[in-house]
Amino acid sequence: MDGITQPPGTLFLVVGPSGAGKDTVIVKAKQQLAADSDPRFHFATRYVTRSAEDCAELEVAKSSAALLALSEQAGLALSWEAHGLSYAVGTEITAQLAAGKCVVANVSRMALQTARMKYRKVKVLNVTASEETLLARLRARGREDEEAIAKRVAAAAENVPGDDVVGIDNDGALEDSVEALLQALYAEAPELPSESESESESESDEEAAKGGAEAEAEAEAETEAEEAAAAPVEA
Repeated sequence: MDGITQPPGTLFLVVGPSGAGKDTVIVKAKQQLAADSDPRFHFATRYVTRSAEDCAELEVAKSSAALLALSEQAGLALSWEAHGLSYAVGTEITAQLAAGKCVVANVSRMALQTARMKYRKVKVLNVTASEETLLARLRARGREDEEAIAKRVAAAAENVPGDDVVGIDNDGALEDSVEALLQALYAEAPELPSESESESESESDEEAAKGGAEAEAEAEAETEAEEAAAAPVEA
């Protein structure tokens, strides 16, 4: 058990090939839980080195330098590289897990081994779709040529091994996929807290968010200072 973090909460790692629609399923599930005012769940923010305009709802654009600074300050829980981009999830998830929350994080299959080694309670939710559906969605997205799309679809055929994996077929109605994800979350969720416990948890969430924001601000300031120091001085 050396090296394993053992908070009481469960970490749900949502994976799936490009075009499977996992971002949409995650966002819809988050909206449903927010509408129900269910405090047992936390949806992690994902950092990515792409432009802010291309980021999904639960993504935040970061420069490579900013991610490196966060990493050096132990501000990242998970990180990986894919398709020429850098991705990461902050240590906010550790604080939320310590509070007993079910934490949902959008990650790559490449992050699974590290997460399984680092956290005690992990569930993998593998969102999939047929080859025809993947092709149609990737072409409609319009970001890549046919060669790049073919590579993504070929990679989608790889299995995600593990006894902790739950499959979610997103080939049909979106509401069915969202319901499947929610049922997986509910199966591991603690009992709903009392009103007084909810107030305490709200305060804990605010503290965790504050700590994450402070670490992020420090990393940004350090990056800006380094860039300013490296800038040439005009005569």
